[in-house]
Formats: sequence, C-alpha cells, structure tokens
Amino acid sequence: MSIETLLEAARFLEWQAQQQQRARVPEEEGEGIRA
Repeated sequence: MSIETLLEAARFLEWQAQQQQRARVPEEEGEGIRA
C-alpha cells in the first residue's frame, strides 16, 4: 500500500466517525447547529 492510499483510508475513517457522532447527537442539541 502506498502512503496516498493510507491517507485516503484515514480520511475516510475520520469522516465516517464524524457521521456516526452526528447521528448519535440528540435532536435538541442538533437544532442549534442547523439553525
């Protein structure tokens, strides 16, 4: 595996973790961010 491939994988995993965190946030806390 090349370094570029590892960077792409790391970026994808980081993005995936952010998506999961957003999904876990209760609606009440999410409203302030969306507004």
